[in-house]
Order: sequence, then C-alpha cells, then structure tokens
Amino acid sequence: MKNLLLLFVAVSMDLACLAQRENEIQVRAGYGLGVYKTETRLEYTLGSITVSDDTTDGAATTHFPIELRYDITERFNAGIDMKFGKYLYAPEDQKSGRFNRFSIIGIAGEVNLFSDDESRVYLNAGFNTGTVEMNDVTDDFFALTQKLIYKGNGIKFNLGTMFFIKNGPIGINLNIGYDMHNFELKSYEVEGTIVDITNLSGTLKVGGIEINGGLVFRIMP
Repeated sequence: MKNLLLLFVAVSMDLACLAQRENEIQVRAGYGLGVYKTETRLEYTLGSITVSDDTTDGAATTHFPIELRYDITERFNAGIDMKFGKYLYAPEDQKSGRFNRFSIIGIAGEVNLFSDDESRVYLNAGFNTGTVEMNDVTDDFFALTQKLIYKGNGIKFNLGTMFFIKNGPIGINLNIGYDMHNFELKSYEVEGTIVDITNLSGTLKVGGIEINGGLVFRIMP
C-alpha cells in the first residue's frame, strides 16, 4: 500500500508538471458574423403630447474583432476586446447614401476550461461600451441626408477553442456566443447641421448570436 501511494504521488506530480505552461500575452484578430433581434423606439414630446414609434426587427452584422489577453494564472486571463463592423441592409433597403458603422470596446475575463501548450477551450465574459452611427437619405420630396449617433453599454458571453500550429506562436481561434447592447440616441444631424433633441429620445436594443474566427498570436514573456 505504501509503495502504491508513493507511485500515485509520483505520477500525479509528473502529470502536474506536464500540464504547466508559461504565462502568455495573446493578440487575436479575425472576422465575425452576428444575427440579432433589434428593438428601436423613437419618442417625441411636445408639452403634454407624446408621439412614439416602436419597431421590432432582425438584423445581421459583419465585424472585425480584435482581442488582447494576458494570463493572470494558467487558468484565468483578462484583457481588452474591440469590435468594428456594420449592420447589413436587405437588398430592398439598400440605396445610395445609406450606410452605418459601429465600434465596441470593453474589458473581458476568460476561464480556460482546458489548457495546455497546444490548445485551449475557454469561456469568456465581458462588459463594453460602443457607438453606432447611422447615415440615411430621406425619401421626402427634397432628399435630405441625416445622421443618427447612438451610444451605450453591453455584455457578451462566448465559448471558444484555439489550436496552436505545431506548438508555435500562431494559432487558430474560433468561438460562438451571445452579444447584447443597449444604445441611446445622443446626436441627430440633418444636412450636417446638429438638431436639438431635447424633446426627442431614442433607444436601440440589440441581442443575438455571433460567430467569430481568426488567428491568435502569442508571446511568451
């Protein structure tokens, strides 16, 4: 029994040593797609009269995620997430002068469910803030360009995996998760002139699934 216990301890120590790895700094970049449910509300108040317009719809996005990570421990890392992209228009909604773009930046923490020198399986959660800019041309008798800027906060969760090529500094990163944002109207322009929105309020809520894929570059300090 004593010899068996000593053998068990020795094997456990060997496995622990094999499981250890150096802390890393990671830079991740790639391409992503998202499918969202959107809820838009515009409300105009004049005295005791309030007129509102509520719209529930769906939207798809393309975006470019960039993530920076630092290993605090072998199992946990933290860093900065950024995302730049646009909402896609249906063919019937596309027209000259109509475009949009968004930018998101936040902090994230990540737990490695499995981790060794060559691969990871991770669970990620983060908080962020962002801006959405929407540019359009009205269909009135006189065509007018208008720009709306929304700002707000959001959260995200995703499950991912990465594989390093031949245990080198470059790997493949894939993940899927839930992404949600609450934006508020902050600015409205018509023909480049800022319009007073004291009596106008607007919200844009989006939430849905996104899939990302790309490369990861790691640096061993």
